[in-house]
Amino acid sequence: MALLLNQSNVVLGINISLSDFFLLLLICILPLVKDIRLPFPFFIFGLVLTCSLIFTSFVLNEIHFGISASPGYFFRDYIKLLTVFLYFIVGYNLSTMGLFKDIVKWFSIGSLILGILSIIYTLISPPFLQELLYFGGNRFRGLMNDPNYFSVIQSTAIMYFLSNSNIRRKYRILALLILCFSIITSGSKTGIILLIFMCMYKLTQYFFSKKKTSKRY
Repeated sequence: MALLLNQSNVVLGINISLSDFFLLLLICILPLVKDIRLPFPFFIFGLVLTCSLIFTSFVLNEIHFGISASPGYFFRDYIKLLTVFLYFIVGYNLSTMGLFKDIVKWFSIGSLILGILSIIYTLISPPFLQELLYFGGNRFRGLMNDPNYFSVIQSTAIMYFLSNSNIRRKYRILALLILCFSIITSGSKTGIILLIFMCMYKLTQYFFSKKKTSKRY
């Protein structure tokens, strides 16, 4: 499932990933393995958010704007929100089972593989893959439906390789260079901004760690 989080396509106006099918499978399997847990504050948050969406869409809009929300459109958009909430529930329970690190690891490996593909296809540029892997013919999007989504996914993997000191330094640097290149090939301003902020964050973290070390001596 973690590997397939790097893939998404629009079907009937909804972003669908192959990992969604594994999500449904896990929701069915987890109750058989352990009790599914959801922190009460998060349950309340989800409930309040659902109620506010229903009230705003079908009551408030009608009163203030005279617009009646389409139940079909509301249901379609609510599925997106519900899917995110289900991912959170599954992710939370898998983390309590000590599987969080493995999930992030395989998710990041999947992102790295797509980063390597971005280099290969940029150099070779086979025409038959232009429509499948590129947006507008020149922006690499991997297996996502949008290059901006792709760049955000790659940025998440960058944080993993930046923070994981168990990986040898030379391999970490190589992985980071590949991921940075893939963000550049996506042509995403969002990805570039995220990349800049991550660099600033790590530099700030490095500066303060050095400062603390110098104070000890």
